Amino acid sequence: MQREGVLDGGRAAGDRVGGGNVTMERDRTRSLLGGSGGNRVDVCSSMERVHKRPGLGSSSATAQDPRDGFGAARRNAGQGDGRWGTVNPNDDDVEIMNDSATKAPWKGFVNNNIHNVWNHGRKFEGGFHCRYCNLRSRGGGATRFKEHLGGIVGEVRECPNVPKNIRDAMKDARNETRQKKREKAARKLRLERDIMDRLCHREGVINIEDDDEEEQIRMSLRESLKDKNVSRAVERRHESGSGVRVSLGKRSITAYFDRELSSNKVSMQPKISTAMDLDSREVLGQAWAKFFQANDIAGLKANCPYFRAAMKITQQLGPTPIPTAKEIDGIYLDKNYDEVAEWLKLFQQDWKNYGVTVMCDSWTGPTSMSIINFMVYCNARMFFHKSIDASGQTQNSEFLYKEIKKVVVEEIGHENVVQIGTDNGSNYKKACRTLVEQPEYNHIVWQPCAAHTVNLMLKDIAKFPHIDVIVKSAKQICRFFHNHNNLHDSMKKNVGGELIKPNATRFGTVFMFLESYHEKKDQFRKWMVSNNWKESVWKNDADYVFAEELLSSNMWWAALEWVLNVLEPLYKALRYADTQKKCTLSGFKKSIMSAINEMEAHLGAGSEMFNRVMSKVSKRIDAMQENTLMVAAVVLDPYTHYQINMSNIPEYASALTDAIQKIADPDSAILAFNEISAYRECRGRFGQRVARLSAERMSPTEWWFQFGGEVPNLQKYALRIVSQCVSSSGCERNWSAFALVHTQQRNRLLYGKLHKCVSVRYNLKV
Repeated sequence: MQREGVLDGGRAAGDRVGGGNVTMERDRTRSLLGGSGGNRVDVCSSMERVHKRPGLGSSSATAQDPRDGFGAARRNAGQGDGRWGTVNPNDDDVEIMNDSATKAPWKGFVNNNIHNVWNHGRKFEGGFHCRYCNLRSRGGGATRFKEHLGGIVGEVRECPNVPKNIRDAMKDARNETRQKKREKAARKLRLERDIMDRLCHREGVINIEDDDEEEQIRMSLRESLKDKNVSRAVERRHESGSGVRVSLGKRSITAYFDRELSSNKVSMQPKISTAMDLDSREVLGQAWAKFFQANDIAGLKANCPYFRAAMKITQQLGPTPIPTAKEIDGIYLDKNYDEVAEWLKLFQQDWKNYGVTVMCDSWTGPTSMSIINFMVYCNARMFFHKSIDASGQTQNSEFLYKEIKKVVVEEIGHENVVQIGTDNGSNYKKACRTLVEQPEYNHIVWQPCAAHTVNLMLKDIAKFPHIDVIVKSAKQICRFFHNHNNLHDSMKKNVGGELIKPNATRFGTVFMFLESYHEKKDQFRKWMVSNNWKESVWKNDADYVFAEELLSSNMWWAALEWVLNVLEPLYKALRYADTQKKCTLSGFKKSIMSAINEMEAHLGAGSEMFNRVMSKVSKRIDAMQENTLMVAAVVLDPYTHYQINMSNIPEYASALTDAIQKIADPDSAILAFNEISAYRECRGRFGQRVARLSAERMSPTEWWFQFGGEVPNLQKYALRIVSQCVSSSGCERNWSAFALVHTQQRNRLLYGKLHKCVSVRYNLKV
């Protein structure tokens, strides 16, 4: 089997397109870029410098690729696609086509990651290609592949050659997936029942089960309403505000009927012909489909538990009057708003034990209405607290200070507030610091938004010349494709999808943008040598030549992969920080530490590039940790404690002391300090095996609640520290709720109704 050339002695040269060696390719690219005018991106010299860096195929690079743990397999295999690793139980080369112009061998499995199903085969025309039995299946994807490897017959035949440990792992994974689906369905059913219970057990609503005896009661009620004398009596009592009480034996049901219902002659019991008619489902479905389609409502919304619960209640109640638009946006909106407010009182019971994080951010609507949004986070749950109309106000630090203080002190209670989370804007920063520096509120800390901080890190790193040149060249090619409709359509057909466009203010999308290129690397290279590309009407355009040269260049693809390896660790940290409910202080600190370790392994400890990256990362992290609870949270994190025990490190131990001293009164702080030694030395329940195992599976908040009983004073403040979130992304996400409610069609909504609509919409989903 003939192998391809290896670039720089370590990295595979990739699929050859158009012939020629690396030197000829570099000369051709340099010639192109040098004579194409001032609007060309000069990538050649930068790619040469990037290509010689450790971790990009250099022979001196020994660090394993941090992206997926298959760096060694890629270097040994000599593949052009540097993001593929496979398993071979016999450690023999198996030559398989990899959807490119050349053949690439599969090599031995790396890192024992047997749980990723695509480590055991390739994607093949919507299905899979098993590397053990060489079965090619079109359709089914990862699910059918797991059943094939796990020996789960029924939809696909089992693999006769798969090793037993892999078979067991795939079978367990498939069973776990099925169990999750069953649990999801059960939760959905319970939620629908809970919603129905809350809707039904209210004044003025009849809730009758479907058993035979109560069905007779329901029919008797309907039959009695057919009598004109009874109907008139009902109308008189309805006008006087009293109810209709109907007694049958020992059972009695009180209901309120309006005039339409009292005169309704339609029986609540469905006709036998209708119940047995198989077309009735289609009639109902088509009717609701018309409603959804006429009002631009996605069909997916039919899965909403509130919709399904309303449908079931409608079926139970029969032909009740249909609520009007004025009622829905009027009295029923007010009732739902009041109901949500009452339900949130149960949530407030946790404020004393766990403390809360108050988050705020600003938004401007389509009519230039400016709104400041306040969210409350407590124990992994986030609620919409309030919004204020800031239209006509200058949102400087003085105005924000007044509004934030009102929420923190008057509405929530400063004794319940542990921290305030905002973005890094100077107005919010000054307003929050003005508040927390006052003696009566100095137990509160200001926590900069982690997602915004990591986004700024990526922005700083993206300005490095070696990264900037690759990003600009990729954007230039993307613009060329999107500026021509026929070329854009041809690209989607030939590469099998769309390129993700980067967002100008969210620099994490730069990684997604480059990743979308890399995932379609083989397809792009095949397209470059196809007749469809060669016969394009744009072949004389300068951007056409530029795109062809770079997308056919091994050096450009290698440089792009290097950029991905630099950005991915921080992108993972950004993804964690951007999660709405699970982004805790300790979890984010661990994700940043992991990101730094991955970048060090890829770039090389002490290398120039690593030091440049860390100069940007460290500056942002230090500013984020200053006078906050983040370091103390990672000391109190049980998983980190059993792995490293940071409480034995003086710097981290001092941070824990400062944090407890800040949020506790002096007497309580002393009691908590006396109990730290039991946690540090793992005495008592902290030394039990079950506590160590639970630290890997439970959240820090749950773990401290379960195992911290022997140190109640330390437990009290540990719960208030480890349970806090580190990002204000929830506020930003809630702007989508405002945008959906306050649209151009509903731009006459006043602030009061807009506030109620958003409050109900957000909190009903909690």
